[in-house]
Amino acid sequence: MLSFSKAIRDLCILGSDSFLSASNDGDVKIWKLQMPDVSADVVRTISAHDHFIYTMTPLRGEQEDAFAVGGENSGVKIFRGGQVP
Repeated sequence: MLSFSKAIRDLCILGSDSFLSASNDGDVKIWKLQMPDVSADVVRTISAHDHFIYTMTPLRGEQEDAFAVGGENSGVKIFRGGQVP
């Protein structure tokens, strides 16, 4: 399992076999669960903020990989497909 360079701030379920992690380095990682051995691999790293990320949430009703993150700069960014639309 890969690690961050700073503390992890938040985790959230993204889809049936994936989840997100965010950290103080401003990165969000998309993880893919590997069953039945219950492990996970990073499939993508997104530089989401220039500041700490404090929270994130999946956006239900959107495509499966849509999510929002909030950071220390008082901003919220929305991502779809790993990109800011």
